[in-house]
Amino acid sequence: MLTTNLYNLINKKEQNFQIQLANKNHAVFQAHFPTNPLLPGFMMIEICAEILNHEIQEIKKSKFMNQALPEDILDFLIIYKNSTVHVEIKNAETKIASIVYEKV
Repeated sequence: MLTTNLYNLINKKEQNFQIQLANKNHAVFQAHFPTNPLLPGFMMIEICAEILNHEIQEIKKSKFMNQALPEDILDFLIIYKNSTVHVEIKNAETKIASIVYEKV
């Protein structure tokens, strides 16, 4: 799995969780990109689904506003609305991404 050793789960509650990303030597950061490592957007979605144990049926909306860098601490705020899951990802006060997906 690409997410193996990519992050450490710091805490998890019903409506949010927090992770710390691995350092720049992780394979994901080496591939994307060796001279400017950052977490790919699809990996943010994968991490969320993995931690929440969700199988994603369809991504309804995704917007990536800022970069997630090695060793960043990311906060995931989760809001459930009917069959969709709304996720807001922040690094401190900086909004990194907004994702809406439908789970199986």
